[in-house]
This record gives sequence, structure tokens and C-alpha cells, in this order.
Amino acid sequence: MDANASNFDVSADKDCCCTYPRMGLQFEYYNGDSPLSKAPLTDADGDTITISKLTFYLSGLHWKDAEDLEIRSDKRLWLFLSPGNFNDSTRSIDDYYLVEANNARIQDFTFTHPFSLKSLALTFGVADSALANQPRYMKDVNHPLAGRKDNMYDFDANQYQTLRLAYSINNSQQGPDTVFVDSKQSRFNTELILNYHTVLGFDNYIIIRLYLNRLIEGIRFSTDDAASISEKLASNLKNILQP
Repeated sequence: MDANASNFDVSADKDCCCTYPRMGLQFEYYNGDSPLSKAPLTDADGDTITISKLTFYLSGLHWKDAEDLEIRSDKRLWLFLSPGNFNDSTRSIDDYYLVEANNARIQDFTFTHPFSLKSLALTFGVADSALANQPRYMKDVNHPLAGRKDNMYDFDANQYQTLRLAYSINNSQQGPDTVFVDSKQSRFNTELILNYHTVLGFDNYIIIRLYLNRLIEGIRFSTDDAASISEKLASNLKNILQP
């Protein structure tokens, strides 16, 4: 019967089983000032590019409230940090997320009272705390760090990818292709200014815009080879996030 719970019912006669709202992020794809759905992407050659899927890691979320107090995820998981040693494990805050689609949402922590969020610091890519994790030992094969979805862990090179881009060039005989940015090429920490006040009664999501025109800036998809495209994507990554 807590009015702050997301399942609050004024007619309830028992004080139990409250479910509290969660704080998260929602990602929306943009081309300049317009949603991507209304403004097709063009590359440095003027070719229209269709992105069939964009996948990337976010991790190490450090929220700060209006009093500069830090808030972290209330989830935990086991990481395995030594190759070939299943017993060498460590308990970690579970704030590793795989973002896979326009309007994708992630939920990071539960809150039980209204408050204001000042900022969010995060890692684009896999944070240092999990970079050495051995995903083949993870029991939950569906966890983002298991790396199986979209081949986001390179089991041959023993490293996480930061980003995967599947694309095609419109009106071209060149078939669809996929390119990766690996963790050695690009991972970065950034801080987003939020000034957000939570609303009780349901899950809250702060909208983060991803400017995909900035992501593909300078790329010539019809003539650049995969290595060059990957390098340019890695160079552009720091420019695409904005709340």
C-alpha cells in the first residue's frame, strides 16, 4: 500500500508485495535534427545508407542525484577473469547492457521515492571491470556479456566488440555488409548532464539521442574497405550521444 510503488492500488487492504519503479534509458536514432525514420542517411559520397542493425555495449553507469550522491545498479553477477580458471570469479555490479535497436530501453536501478538526477557517467563499450571476463564460463548465455548475440565477443581474439554495424547501400549491386569496432579500437567514458526529476508510479526512461549522421561522417561505404570503415566509426563514436 505504498503510494510510491508502481503497483499501488488505493483499494488494496494488505500492505505487501510492492513493486517499485525502475530508472532507465531509451535510445532514439537521429539524423541531424530529425528522427532517422524521416531522414535517410547519406555517406560522404552521397549514397543513401540503410542501417539494418546497430548493436553496441554500454556499461559502468554512475548516476548522480542533485546532492551529488552516486547511485549504481542494484543488480549483481559473477564475472570470470582468468582464462582457463572457472574458480577465479568476482562479484560485480551488473550494469552491462547491449543496445540493439531504435527505441531500445535498459533498466538500471529501482527507486522508492521521488528525487532529481543531475548527471550520468558511463562507458561506451565494456567497462574495465569486465574487459577480461571469460564469457564461455557464464551460466546465463543470454546475458549481454555472454557475447553470443550479434557476435559481440570475438572468441578467437578473446576480446569484446564495442559496436556492430550491419548496413546496405541503396540502389547498389554491392550486397549487405557488417563491420565491427572492437574494444581495443574504441571505448570511452563520457558524462551526460540530465537535470531530470523522477515521476512515481511507473518506470522512468530518459531519452538519449544517437546521432547516426555523426557516426558515419567521412565514410565512403562503396569504396572504403572494412578496416577503414571500422577505423572511421571508432573515431566518430564520441560524437553520437546526447540526452
